[in-house]
Amino acid sequence: MGENWQIGLASIGGQPVASIIVLRGRNTNYSRGAMDVERIGNSGANDLLQKLAIEQSANAGHRYYHMGESGNSASLSQFKQKFGAVPYDYAEYRIERLPLTRVDKLARTAVKRLIGFKDGS
Repeated sequence: MGENWQIGLASIGGQPVASIIVLRGRNTNYSRGAMDVERIGNSGANDLLQKLAIEQSANAGHRYYHMGESGNSASLSQFKQKFGAVPYDYAEYRIERLPLTRVDKLARTAVKRLIGFKDGS
């Protein structure tokens, strides 16, 4: 994918703590991110990676930087809004012969409930 594919990596003390994958075309699409929750602390590594990727996108003349869907996660929405992101509602349709999406959602909800995970916190 050449220059259209970028990986950002933040480290503390020589150890990686956060990374992002950004895809560029006519605009920029933040695709994935990962972090080491125990080591990242309040270092701001995620913020720095996003800031640099947004600046590079603007410098490349891209009009939009898509940060992905937030779903019902209030904390994810707040993280994105720190960078000027604006929520955009749209309809999503799935046509399935079998109710795979519904089964997947039920399974994920059950596991989250089992481990005590709270969405939107």
